[in-house]
Amino acid sequence: MLQLVSDAGARLKKRKQIDQAAGLRALMQPALPRLVVSVAAHEAALRHDGFMQLARAGAQLGHELLLLDGSRGELAQLLKLRIRYELIHLLEGEKRFDEVAQELPHQEGLRYLPAQRGLRALAEVQGGMRNLLQGFAQLQRAPDFVVAHGGPDLIPTLVELAVVEGNMIWRVTPRLEVITATYAQLKIVARKYPTLRHRVWLHGVLDSEDADHAFANLAEAAQRFLGVELQYLGFTGQSSGPVEDATLQPDARVHCLANILFQGAADRWHAAEEIPETQHV
Repeated sequence: MLQLVSDAGARLKKRKQIDQAAGLRALMQPALPRLVVSVAAHEAALRHDGFMQLARAGAQLGHELLLLDGSRGELAQLLKLRIRYELIHLLEGEKRFDEVAQELPHQEGLRYLPAQRGLRALAEVQGGMRNLLQGFAQLQRAPDFVVAHGGPDLIPTLVELAVVEGNMIWRVTPRLEVITATYAQLKIVARKYPTLRHRVWLHGVLDSEDADHAFANLAEAAQRFLGVELQYLGFTGQSSGPVEDATLQPDARVHCLANILFQGAADRWHAAEEIPETQHV
């Protein structure tokens, strides 16, 4: 009996030492940057102007943002950036971070990293996306947020990144083909990751009535047929200038959206008026 107690005490002491060692390692490891993953299920909703305005608003809140571009080079072209390398070259050890990421001129707090090939490769590796964030956390100037975006072809890849944070943002425009495509992709994603949270950003909308109607249609179908509850982030209008214009200031709706995503202001934001109770999901 005494031997059993002694053995149990030894095991408890060893376990306590292991727990303490794990706690020390956790203290020494830098916190992972937060994630904002935005996808468009239809090319008509892949608006680079809205994405850049949101990023600029986030940086104006005082955050360091690293933009992971999952497009096929369109955003870099619009920003007038010369791209020679991308994330895959960093992952394969061919280039350093400062050789693949670029500071956006006249836009403090924003760094741009083309990432389509690298993200696809990481999606095939178990734990690859979390390892990527751990690597970013160890940078001398670590980002506060990693903001990724992509179109329909990159959704299966970006979902693997989104599950690290636990939620994903769907950019939607009030067009039937966009809403239909978003529903179809939601169905695929929800089956694979039933606990992933889904948030909706209406872009290119004229007023709250159009935004509320578009969201209500999508949300009702998602809840009724997929068992998925959508969160309504709010709506933004069309940008009034070129994507590369760093002097173009985000409007009030973009700033409200940025406050939610980068400051945690609220789970929901309705830009003008509340959705009627019958349309809440």
